[in-house]
Amino acid sequence: MTEVVDQGTGRTRWKRFGLVFVPAVAAGAALAIMVANGALAPADELTYSMSASLGLTAPSGTFNVDAGVAGNVHAITLDASSEGYANGTVTIASDDPDSASKMVLVSAHVLRHAIPSLDSLAVTLSRTLDFGTHPMGQFTDGAARVHNVFYDSEQARLSLNGATITGGAGRFSIVGGFTPSLVAGVARTLPIHFNDIGATPDSTYQATLTFQTADEPLQGAVGLDALQITLRAHPTANTGAPGDGLPSAIRFAAPRPNPLVRATRFGFDLPRAARVSLEVFDLGGRRVATVTDEEWTAGRHELTWRADGPDGAPLSGGLYFVRFHTRGLDAVERIIVLP
Repeated sequence: MTEVVDQGTGRTRWKRFGLVFVPAVAAGAALAIMVANGALAPADELTYSMSASLGLTAPSGTFNVDAGVAGNVHAITLDASSEGYANGTVTIASDDPDSASKMVLVSAHVLRHAIPSLDSLAVTLSRTLDFGTHPMGQFTDGAARVHNVFYDSEQARLSLNGATITGGAGRFSIVGGFTPSLVAGVARTLPIHFNDIGATPDSTYQATLTFQTADEPLQGAVGLDALQITLRAHPTANTGAPGDGLPSAIRFAAPRPNPLVRATRFGFDLPRAARVSLEVFDLGGRRVATVTDEEWTAGRHELTWRADGPDGAPLSGGLYFVRFHTRGLDAVERIIVLP
């Protein structure tokens, strides 16, 4: 609400509206103004009426406001049926003998609604992300991308409010979890992981990833179409010794994703039970995290590590080294933490 006019010491002062952004293509946008009588009681009441230029609608009738009390609040409606900049005036005629008529300048920037899509060039509300058919332990992450298609300065940003995965026996996940964000001209990319540990060989796992979208939170914003991605993966029997279902060799998989923002995952195979040490070091050789240092059973394992230091605070962006050690294998991988 913007105070537009007050009357004090027999004169009237006026203020202009600031720029207003409203993604309202088919509905009017309301702006609130307040008319107040700033004279000290027992001064006369102020009597006034309002009229508006083309494209604006002001309340009709005659209004009164006593001296020394809160002003009257009025809603001025803007025709937001087309995009672009809109300007107009609201004229207030009063019985103030010193200032019988004044104009309030009104301006607004009307935006198109955001357009959610899973494609950068066309409106696509559903698609399939197939992880393919691979032996267990050899799946790589996929990527889901959400676009605000046809975006330019006359279109609202897309509010990506939520993401849920249903089905798939709980084996699909968004790496690092989901956080709401606004999408403009650059797509929001979310890495998707399929966890094949303990999966049934030669089975197809399928889930549905649903994104909830809306206009950015501006006046006139509305909920928009949901986006759905079908997630599919088909693990095959592993290549361990026949009949035992175990890896045939020790293996340390490259961290993924890498570079990372807040989290990454480490995978390793053990043909037999063993103690595993997994540590993270900075460029100066200082250990900044111990991911694990304990006994692990034989099999394929995976750990998620959030890029936090010993004090629990996020690590600063830069290059780090991950050292994997178990009896029979020492391996070092580089990881990049993005700021």
